Amino acid sequence: MSSLRAIPLLLLALLTPACASNPPASTKEAPADKAPPAGAATVVVDNPSAFDMDIYVIRRDGPVRVGFAPAKEKTRFTLAPGVLAGSGTVQFSAKPTRGGETVISDVFAVQAGDELTWTIPA
Repeated sequence: MSSLRAIPLLLLALLTPACASNPPASTKEAPADKAPPAGAATVVVDNPSAFDMDIYVIRRDGPVRVGFAPAKEKTRFTLAPGVLAGSGTVQFSAKPTRGGETVISDVFAVQAGDELTWTIPA
């Protein structure tokens, strides 16, 4: 009977490292030396605050999540061509993952190939 109780513990011990070794794609930083795809742009988000933030592009049809910006770090994101299509401007919002108020950026003029920098007010 004790061997039956050991099986779930063994599975847990084997599967936990596999899950922890690869963060979700949304939290991976775009490589600085890799150019964005054609028609895309990049944004570097400087988050000096004490809060981890989810970053969104604000569009007329609603916000589009760009990714995750850890507290006290700079993170680079690629803005897909579809996010940029038709406007020539973008605006960002940063929503704390736990508590705090959402922060809205100024409006940025943007074209394909641009690199924007937004510093979230602390």
